[in-house]
Amino acid sequence: MEDVEVDEGEPATLEMCFASDTSVTVTWSKDMRPVEQGRRIKIVTDEHSSKLVIKKTVGKDEGLYKCSVQSGDQELNSSAELIVEGTL
Repeated sequence: MEDVEVDEGEPATLEMCFASDTSVTVTWSKDMRPVEQGRRIKIVTDEHSSKLVIKKTVGKDEGLYKCSVQSGDQELNSSAELIVEGTL
């Protein structure tokens, strides 16, 4: 994953790509806490990637996001920083 910088109020997408021949379990966390999906935040996962989409960013969205992909006894982790710039 790569760090993302957006202006407050703009959408943000963090994406984790992976390759697996078996089913995977994907979990997202922010600052060591599970990400809760809701009206603004969606997690979309297919067989090769998982995206965390924030429709309209606010200051509290800023932080370190981690995506964990588990397949059997193997686990892949990646993290990225979301930076939300304030509006003038």
